[in-house]
Formats: sequence, C-alpha cells, structure tokens
Amino acid sequence: MAALLSFYLLDRWMVSLGREQQAPWALAGLAMFPTAFFLVAGYPHSLLLMLVFLGIWNMARVHWTLTLLSGLAAGLTHSTALPLSFLFAFWPGLRRSYGRYLSALGSLLGIAAFLA
Repeated sequence: MAALLSFYLLDRWMVSLGREQQAPWALAGLAMFPTAFFLVAGYPHSLLLMLVFLGIWNMARVHWTLTLLSGLAAGLTHSTALPLSFLFAFWPGLRRSYGRYLSALGSLLGIAAFLA
C-alpha cells in the first residue's frame, strides 16, 4: 500500500511542477529501478519513500507542521532518513523561515527516538 501511495505522490508532485509528460517516465523509472524490489518486499523502504514524498508535497505547499510530522515518521521508519533533514533545510526556491528549519529537525528527532 505504501508503494502504491508513493507512486501516486510522485505523480501528483510531477504534475504540480508542470511536468505532465515526464510523470509517466518518472514512475516507470522508479518501478523498474533495480532496487525497486525493496518497495514491494517486506522492508520499510516503501514506507520511507512514501513519507519522503509526503514531506516534499507538504513542504511545497508550505505546511511546516505536516512536513515536520512526515519527517519525524520517516526518521522512525528507517535511519536512512538522515539526508531528508538537509533536503528540507536547503530546498531551493523557498523562502527562509523558522518553520522551514524546524521542520528539517523532524527526521533527526525521529532517528534519535528510534535509536533511544
């Protein structure tokens, strides 16, 4: 279910960027990538990918609280969510605000809670 929702969020994100023609190619690339096996197997990678896309979607819509919560959940899912904090903090094209930098701490807090 998380893999299907990841594909849907990727498609909606590409359409919101005005890349309707490239969206099917991005989905095909994600589905046929050699490590895409982990998206349908019993591993947390599909849930992590879904939470990353959900965080990016919320960040693009400037919903900092939802971005923080999706980053926190991604950090609780898998420790490889660490680069997500840098992605949220330094995403180009958004104005700098305290909400942006606080939402970048979500994945760090999730990883710390998982390791604790």
